[in-house]
Amino acid sequence: MPLKSNKHINTVTRAAALFITLFLFASPAMADRLLERAQQLQRQEVDITKSPWRAIGRVAKQTGGYCTGVVVGEHHVVTAAHCLWDTAQEKPYPVCGLRFVIGYDR
Repeated sequence: MPLKSNKHINTVTRAAALFITLFLFASPAMADRLLERAQQLQRQEVDITKSPWRAIGRVAKQTGGYCTGVVVGEHHVVTAAHCLWDTAQEKPYPVCGLRFVIGYDR
């Protein structure tokens, strides 16, 4: 049986902790308030041509997947470090395998 990755274990652990916390400590009224708040926080469309949204985009990896990136200079984008790390090869993705799409809109 193959071992699960740390990422999978962490995700399962966090989900279980959240479920247990809500199950043990949340009253029905609190659960209703949490659900109502979650519904209020649903995604909203924004004008990607206006600040600050025009500086936000998508860092796409040639191998699939993407992360959010933010323009911080004419030739520089900031993104999370894990987005640039190839876990299978245990080294950074080559720059030629990354693409930044500014103002990405579905």
